[in-house]
Formats: sequence, structure tokens, C-alpha cells
Amino acid sequence: MKLHDGVDAPSECQGVIEQFGIWGPYNYWRVRVSYVVSGMRYEVIESVKMKSQAIKLGPIPVGQKQVPTLPTTDVGAAVAVCYDPANPGRAYLRDNKGWMTT
Repeated sequence: MKLHDGVDAPSECQGVIEQFGIWGPYNYWRVRVSYVVSGMRYEVIESVKMKSQAIKLGPIPVGQKQVPTLPTTDVGAAVAVCYDPANPGRAYLRDNKGWMTT
């Protein structure tokens, strides 16, 4: 996986979700994650990517809802952060993949 400017081999570390909610000018779901590299603390803020999930009444699908692609959005939970080893402030959340942002 590459960082946006073509870094071929990003490093990975554990980050901690500091904030999850709707904020910003477009009212998107956003997540703020802090992480530490070589004793320095950094933050990454991203719009949360969503995926469709069926709503079922027993085995029968009756609708759909949007859920985050991140494994968890709980404040204080650990998530994987990929960062540029030459510039650790450039980072993204490994599991925040998808096309839909709500």
C-alpha cells in the first residue's frame, strides 16, 4: 500500500481513537486518532468510510444501514496507523477503506 505521494513502504503502528463523531463543515463522520513514533505524538483525522449492512428480521432482509469500515469506533480503542517513516506526520488509518463517506 502506498501513501498518497507514492511512499512505497509505509511503517505501521498502533494508534488510539481520541474522538469519533460528526463534525466539520459537511457534517461527515470523522475520527481523530493519536499515535506515537520515536517518542513523538502525532494525530491523524479522517472522514470515516462506510459500508452497507443488511438489516434483517430473522433471516429476511428488510433494509440496509451504513456502518463504518473500521473494526471499532470506540474512543480509547486501538487502530492500525500507517505512516511515512521519513515524515511520521503523514499517515492514514489502514482499515478505513471504501468509497462511501456519510
